[in-house]
Amino acid sequence: MESLQYTVENNCKHNLHLIFPTTLTRLKLFYVEARDGDAIRTLLRRMLKLTTLALYDNARYSPLPNGQIWEELIVSSLPLLNTFQFYFPFDTYRLTLEDSNQTIQSFSTPFYLIEKRWFIRFDRDPNGWSMGALYTLPFTFSHISIKTSTFDTSLSTLPMTDLNETKSSYYTKVKTLIFNKQCKAPHIGFLASNIHHLILMADLPISWLYLLTKLRHIHIGTYVEMSSTDFERLLQHSPNLQSLTISNDKLNKLTNKFTNQSVCHQLSQKIQSLTISHHYLDLPKLDIVSVRSLSSLARIFSEKCEHLSLALIASPKTVYPILRRMKQLRSLHIEWCHVLIGLNDPVASWLQNISTDPTALDFVHTTDKRHLFIWFGNRF
Repeated sequence: MESLQYTVENNCKHNLHLIFPTTLTRLKLFYVEARDGDAIRTLLRRMLKLTTLALYDNARYSPLPNGQIWEELIVSSLPLLNTFQFYFPFDTYRLTLEDSNQTIQSFSTPFYLIEKRWFIRFDRDPNGWSMGALYTLPFTFSHISIKTSTFDTSLSTLPMTDLNETKSSYYTKVKTLIFNKQCKAPHIGFLASNIHHLILMADLPISWLYLLTKLRHIHIGTYVEMSSTDFERLLQHSPNLQSLTISNDKLNKLTNKFTNQSVCHQLSQKIQSLTISHHYLDLPKLDIVSVRSLSSLARIFSEKCEHLSLALIASPKTVYPILRRMKQLRSLHIEWCHVLIGLNDPVASWLQNISTDPTALDFVHTTDKRHLFIWFGNRF
């Protein structure tokens, strides 16, 4: 094996025991590591044949990255490495100008700038709790997380001669934009980007509403504050929108309890995939939908929606007739909160309601008594 892309979904205490083939020449790694990459560097010291390395740290809390540490590792253990691409976030209580300068200087040695020509950008938040990210240019990954309220304070080691030539192509590979801070003015590089997926974990300023015209997927976090008017504007300027992930409470607010006809019409004409979800302890979890809300969902999304995921506490006998109204539905994922309704096996109860027609092509799968996955063939 020469090439590998590997993803570590969550921070794992066993990550020190990761072992990759030492024959690898190209490695792309997505991981969660809040200790400045100690575990990752331990792994890399055994991979002497690497020529290309791409690291994307998904950690929420990390210290400021140190270029000297990575330089020492590469010089001592990765002699063949000629491409090094990374995204390193950081989150500190306070970030002084001296801290910023030290970080930049650690990635400004002759090793980085002259020998390897590896240039970085340093995005930092100038106010309050200091968070940001340091990454190589041009940005090589398909998703980027905005962790600063302004790009005006960003720093870069890229020479000015290269800056003018490449500033409009910094982020052309980015397809997913994760909005973690209310950044009012987008970086000029994003104007030429092809953003298809927007994940909102912070409020989206009005200045962004008219720029993301190629969106196909929108994920609105539980704590995002957005008016129904701004939501409507976002929908209007997203002609290619296909999927929506949102909590039940947030969807009720943005549609004014499904009474805003304009917003509801936009949703009915666009959304093909709907996931009712919220974040609990930073992890996505299907959100519970009441029978009344389910009836509204069926009414609004029946025209285009083909894929639906949500959690329910109602009996299958109650929800089955409601879901039958969604004539375009092709797949369904339900998490049953069966303990709350005193039902021992809701999956078995659901199966009793479905057609016994031998020509039906429905496929039903369950991993336990809570989760039910259905792919519809001949419909309900």
